[in-house]
Amino acid sequence: MSTIVVGVDGSPGSVAALRFAIDEARLRRAEVRALSAWHVPLGAYGDGWAVPVDIDSFRELAQSALEATLDQAGAHESGVSVTPLLSEGQAADLLCAEARSADLLVVGSR
Repeated sequence: MSTIVVGVDGSPGSVAALRFAIDEARLRRAEVRALSAWHVPLGAYGDGWAVPVDIDSFRELAQSALEATLDQAGAHESGVSVTPLLSEGQAADLLCAEARSADLLVVGSR
């Protein structure tokens, strides 16, 4: 079975990208892997002093955005196998790595 990887981040562009990926998967009889990347931005650490950073909050925000994107795109009702993936790191790096074994990579407008 072929695979389509799509980047999602909760933005309107990523919802449209996921809808496109689902439609394309239906035509190709493929599965979709919806990847949401997260990381702790350097600015969260302040000016270098020991600042408590709740790393889990960044992961939870990304998880919420991923779930919302799946819901808005109708992934659960689509009849297409859509696997949500949540990974820590830079989105471009993670998408390229995931797409190595895929037939198509779909991204939004970012």
